[in-house]
Amino acid sequence: MGLNLHNINFFKASEHKKTKKLILFGVGIVCKKFLNNFSKSKVLYLVDNNQSLWGTKFEGIEVKSPKKLKGLKNTEVIIMTTSFVDVIKQVKNINKSLSIKVSDYLRDLINIEFLQNLKKKILISSGLPAINEKNSGGGLYEVDLQGLKWSLRKVYSGTVHGVIKIDNGFAISDSVNGVILLDKNYKIKKKGKYPLNTRAHGIAFDKKNNFFYVACSNTDKIKVFNGNLKLIDTISISDKFKTYKLSQHHINDLCIVDRNLYVSMFSLSGNHKRNIYDGGVYEINLESKKIKNKLYGNLTMPHSIKFLDDSITILDSLKGGLLIGSNPIATFSGFSRGLSSDGTYYYIGQSRNRNFSRINTNKNNVSIDNSILIYDIKNKISRNLYLPFSVSEIHEVMVL
Repeated sequence: MGLNLHNINFFKASEHKKTKKLILFGVGIVCKKFLNNFSKSKVLYLVDNNQSLWGTKFEGIEVKSPKKLKGLKNTEVIIMTTSFVDVIKQVKNINKSLSIKVSDYLRDLINIEFLQNLKKKILISSGLPAINEKNSGGGLYEVDLQGLKWSLRKVYSGTVHGVIKIDNGFAISDSVNGVILLDKNYKIKKKGKYPLNTRAHGIAFDKKNNFFYVACSNTDKIKVFNGNLKLIDTISISDKFKTYKLSQHHINDLCIVDRNLYVSMFSLSGNHKRNIYDGGVYEINLESKKIKNKLYGNLTMPHSIKFLDDSITILDSLKGGLLIGSNPIATFSGFSRGLSSDGTYYYIGQSRNRNFSRINTNKNNVSIDNSILIYDIKNKISRNLYLPFSVSEIHEVMVL
């Protein structure tokens, strides 16, 4: 339907001009609620498409045919029916000169309608092992959302965790090849060489120096690649890997803001292998390559540190929490990993939760589904685009 919420005018009693006559379109519960809270003397009459109501009275006001709107001037029609989209078109066809507004009591329904009819393309990554099947295994998938329907298309096969926009294409982190540059059609432009068994996870790009930063979850190190995808530097989170030869922090996602690199991880103290989940985010200065601050703490398996809508955001993945700045915004039922925004909605990956028994909160419902959750932050409503279980590990979500 492509409804544009911004083009709908809502009626506000405080802004009503006394010189304008009012006609209410639609006889029912919404109309009754409106009349109980508004002066009936200001309403000229009611109209409705139900012929059996014509000539009767509702709440003491006469009901007429919509045809009576023809030829009227200086009149405002307030829509009271849930079929507001069709009614707006109907009124415009009868009399284009009429001012048309929608009852504020229908605002919730309109927000739902708008979310349900959203049209977007969304890119997701999956870190599952790569397999040569159409919609299964690791790689990049493009989701084409067309209102109530959506389709899934694999556009790149590989064990992919991170994906970012760059130039007129994308850069991804592949556990086999490290950094790979793709064009806008997802064709490979350039491959980097990458140390095996380090598990490339999140990726970030430093525009100033044309450097790529890749979080290596198996070694607690950040690999730095130049524009030619040559490995030029390594940043260690701590010395623990050198001692234990195993990941102790489990770093995963990255983002760059100004000259600082933000890194999310399962354990700030480096005790992930001891089942200490003191997760959070460290801030690293890009010039000194030293940790400056602890940005977040007390998170459980966090991912998706981002700079969205002028704010640092993070997903407290195991608990399903979304934090914007220092504010907890919402909690979702799945393992929340992968985050994007178009300025109106947040797009959040929900992966199959394999660690639900470790949640030590009062959460009494944990989802094992995998989906893209679209969250209307203003109205606190959401919808899910459910994905096949063959794409059960969502790592990155990017609205295109």
